[in-house]
Amino acid sequence: MRATPMHEWARARGAVFENVGLWSARATFRAAPNTMPRGGRRECLAVRNACGIFDASTLGKIEVVGRDAVTFMNRLYVNAWTGLAVAAAAMGCCCAMTASSTTTAWWRA
Repeated sequence: MRATPMHEWARARGAVFENVGLWSARATFRAAPNTMPRGGRRECLAVRNACGIFDASTLGKIEVVGRDAVTFMNRLYVNAWTGLAVAAAAMGCCCAMTASSTTTAWWRA
């Protein structure tokens, strides 16, 4: 399994990890009593009230250029890219060869 650049930092702070494709990704942080929904709610509130860090290392990264780039992306992903403005970003979802879904960030330059 691959580890993100923040893996050891998160482990030292009590992170619980899950397998995401080839990655060992942080799922939540331990706190008693902890369940995944409680951990998620606690983290969302912490980010809303203060600050948070998102390690996007596990997201796929591709670069598609050319006049047909948007057409290609529309055929590759389940969500449409046609309406994405220049200099905007979006998340995309597609199926992987393993029949699992994969999420990718895309930036339109």
